[in-house]
Amino acid sequence: MEQLSVVSPVMSTTITGCDLDHNPVYPGLPIGRGDSTVTVVIDSGHAWPAWICIGYPGFPVSMVREQTGSGSMDAIGFRGRTVHTKKNETGFADALFREAEGLELLGDAITIAGVSGVRVPEIYSVSEERLEMTAIAPLRQSDDALRQLGHGLARIHELPQASYGFHRDNYIGLNPQKNRESDRWGEFFVEYRLGVQVSLIKDQPVRDRFAQLLESKGGLLAEWLDDRVAGPSLLHGDLWSGNALFDDTTAWMIDPAVYYGDSEADIAMTEMFGGFGPEFYEAYNETRPLHGDYARKREIYNLYHFLNHYNLFGGWYLGACEKGMGVISKR
Repeated sequence: MEQLSVVSPVMSTTITGCDLDHNPVYPGLPIGRGDSTVTVVIDSGHAWPAWICIGYPGFPVSMVREQTGSGSMDAIGFRGRTVHTKKNETGFADALFREAEGLELLGDAITIAGVSGVRVPEIYSVSEERLEMTAIAPLRQSDDALRQLGHGLARIHELPQASYGFHRDNYIGLNPQKNRESDRWGEFFVEYRLGVQVSLIKDQPVRDRFAQLLESKGGLLAEWLDDRVAGPSLLHGDLWSGNALFDDTTAWMIDPAVYYGDSEADIAMTEMFGGFGPEFYEAYNETRPLHGDYARKREIYNLYHFLNHYNLFGGWYLGACEKGMGVISKR
């Protein structure tokens, strides 16, 4: 077995004579980013498809490993199938199992709803250390792909569900996401989304002030939300723009934090960091029109994610949390 190691700057167009369009993981993109190191393992002992070869036409690439400052990920070409391996760097032994469970629930919902043009990665194997799943070669999102995602997500949200919440805890980013099953959406959201995140705040004066506001306004907020929810929907739970990828035919949803709740909590999250473009929202509304009070609901639902980001990353997000709490104080 012959092994070739290379380092490539991000603007490079070739690596040792290799056309980067032949990158089997992300076609058209440089193999290395910045100071990333890429190891290409050439296995001449197997007659795998030549299309997965880098640098040596006619030889297959059995593995490309990219190591970055934030961790590592592997992509393995096997009989024409490219596998993305995600390593568990969360500190929680069951994190990858919960991610796999979420992907499988979304995949089942896509099938039941008869959605086309929207997929989730297929799970090949999962353990405490590694999650192996479909590798995605992302491209720039197109208007058609955004429409597919909008229509598809709306149809997933329209599937009837038995209750709000979830039957076990899972994770939202690098924080635990506490769950229970509930018949009351507003009560669940106030207690298990806002209340849990407020309890994690390290700054005691901020924590006490936010907790007092939830204590005084939480009941009214729960009733207000109950009056404005159509019923429980399966939620992706963390659907910002970085968790939707697009290739030439498909919109892919990744990294879910699933539970059952108000469908508009998913839509609110899509608007947090730049949004998905008007085509997505127009398509969603064609299938499942948003509530007249959606704009106010969006501020409340996104408060959960801003609190989570504040707890993970600090004061940069405090202003957004204050804004969301201000909306609640007016209830």
